[in-house]
Amino acid sequence: MKPDLYPVVLKPIILDKPWGAPGKGPYLIDGADPALKVGEVWLTADGEYQSIVANGRLAGTTLEDLRLKWGLDLLGGRFKGQEKEPFPLLLKFIHAAEYLSVQVHPDDEAALRLEGSGPGKTEAWYILETEPGARLVLGLEPGIDCALLSEALEEGRAEKVLHTFEIDRAEAYYVHAGLLHAIGPGITLFEIQQNIDLTYRFYDWDRVDDEGNPRELHLKKAMEVLDESGPKIEPFYGLPYEETGLRITSLAAGQYFALERWEFPREWTGFMDGARFELMTVLKGRGSLQDENSNAVELGRGLTVLLAAGLGDYRIQEADGLVVLRSYCPDLEMDIIEPLKTRGFSAADIVKLAGGKRPNDLSGYF
Repeated sequence: MKPDLYPVVLKPIILDKPWGAPGKGPYLIDGADPALKVGEVWLTADGEYQSIVANGRLAGTTLEDLRLKWGLDLLGGRFKGQEKEPFPLLLKFIHAAEYLSVQVHPDDEAALRLEGSGPGKTEAWYILETEPGARLVLGLEPGIDCALLSEALEEGRAEKVLHTFEIDRAEAYYVHAGLLHAIGPGITLFEIQQNIDLTYRFYDWDRVDDEGNPRELHLKKAMEVLDESGPKIEPFYGLPYEETGLRITSLAAGQYFALERWEFPREWTGFMDGARFELMTVLKGRGSLQDENSNAVELGRGLTVLLAAGLGDYRIQEADGLVVLRSYCPDLEMDIIEPLKTRGFSAADIVKLAGGKRPNDLSGYF
């Protein structure tokens, strides 16, 4: 471990959204401005918005500053040559009081073709809280293609052709680029995604701003990147296993990110081996995280901690009901497939981590 590395706490960025709840943010984040319609809380911003370091010697600097200062000691050896590119993951809490727009994101190739630069945007959701009857939109109804979707949009019956279904907490959904989607009212979720804010809107529920103007739609581009294949959409509750007292549930994994739910015993020791960074976002409980140089972070609900790739040993101490979401950029074979196969999970189980599309990022390994 280099002496200037330490566990970094990032300040959340609270954003006003037309579909957000006035003065009410996700239950994990306190102190929202009552004048805001809080919809999103960005936890790892490195672009138009910048996350600010909240602790230690570099408090007050941005995530971009941190990335440029620590370089591969932060990102890890797997990111050699990418030190000057934006931080690869954007983590969010999303809190919907109304439906988000019906939208789609391009993949890397389509983003380069349509926008002149990448990346595209693949994301995954972990449902934290739902109100009764809360629903998601994922994909189109069976038999609906671009032509029929265009016809429905023109005739004002878009809602009739969208695949909409009721959900509950603790479900995970992998939203690959090209999959039409919308989050419904009464849902609070955690989102992990490629670090890009690139969205093509099909439909915005006839919503208008304070001056009576509708939000911009992007129908031509949206149709061009839409996946019409109709992947199978079903709730996924993850692949659970135990490791030295730690209860791990793998929730999502693909070429861009992995997401896991960790439930800690009272004491636990981890190690950052220099290959990649990790992020821990606390869902509930308390504890203390301390590195080998005695730099400590008190863990509490809603906190996101960035662990540099070169941090070395760290300890979780005095954990009391501590549950976190662990986010990272995986080597799919080494970090996902082989460990899960060793623990007895089948190929059919493992490929679900990358969603219902076939082939997907994991199915090619079997």
